[in-house]
Amino acid sequence: MKRRKRNIAVLFIDVVFIAFMVGSPEYCLGENRGEGSEGMAWEENGDRMILTSQLTYDIEQISEPELMWEEEDGTVYQLESWEIKEIEEEGRRESVKETEVYYGLESAGVISDTKVISSVDERTGRKVITEGKKTKVYALEEWWMEKEISFVCYLGKGSREAGEKELILYNELVPPKEACQEMLKKTGISNEEFIIDHILWEGEIFESQDGNLCRRVKVKGRKKVKDYQVEYEGTAIYPPITCYQYQAEYIRQGEIRVESEEGREGEEIGYGKLENVEELPDSVSMERSPKEAEMEKEDEMERKKARKERVYRLVKETVVVTITIGLPVLFTAFFLWLISVMRNKKK
Repeated sequence: MKRRKRNIAVLFIDVVFIAFMVGSPEYCLGENRGEGSEGMAWEENGDRMILTSQLTYDIEQISEPELMWEEEDGTVYQLESWEIKEIEEEGRRESVKETEVYYGLESAGVISDTKVISSVDERTGRKVITEGKKTKVYALEEWWMEKEISFVCYLGKGSREAGEKELILYNELVPPKEACQEMLKKTGISNEEFIIDHILWEGEIFESQDGNLCRRVKVKGRKKVKDYQVEYEGTAIYPPITCYQYQAEYIRQGEIRVESEEGREGEEIGYGKLENVEELPDSVSMERSPKEAEMEKEDEMERKKARKERVYRLVKETVVVTITIGLPVLFTAFFLWLISVMRNKKK
């Protein structure tokens, strides 16, 4: 019994330790090198580091790089030079599609073959206009639409007096339905496509240019129409565009550069290496100015502050991850222990 309890305790301690190690941010993430915050990328070359910003299409969005750059291990770099680079991004083509629904059309023949399609260049937010061509037409619902049709008829003419293509109505109070249907057929509307509900005269009698008496007839009824869904496709052309990024060169703090009288760079001195450097005369003072001492003091304070923040962040993340993983493990171990105790009691 005691051995079983001891084994359970050891198992629990091992599981919590593993959860702590796995939950540690340094263990999970490892060392992040090559890409920093906000899409920054850097490359180390000896005592130098080149920092490259992410691309942007608006030069106004580029801000000056930091004067100092500190890595996670406490190494501090100082800005030496930087420049803005222009990069020409090639234009591109993109297929665009738009669907339009037309309601209450007499036929698909009245649908336009082209349509203006608007798209947005995601790089700049500018609108690009493309001419889309009709590619597919789908007939949707068919229904009856209330409609009024007006046309001109001749009055007081018999069929013998009328010409071949003239529309004839006798001089009556209400025009005959059959005569109106005949007029609709002559305009291309069959009886199956239009149902006449009401017929009435419209306006007064007038004389045509050839001297015949005429009057307008208004027909009210229902016209068979359809809804159509039409697809238009085209190719949007996005032009080439200039994008910008800055490249900053940093040098590890503590390195000294000696320049000759002509302004050329001399030998580098750093980290205790004093090669090819003439001994300075005794009359030259090696004491730092108060301003330099103050700047060095401020840099040291900033480094200490950064180290404290990293330690605090590491402890905080470790505690959060450990609690997140450890609590379920703790409850599981307690549940297993409880089951073991209950089994022993039954025995």
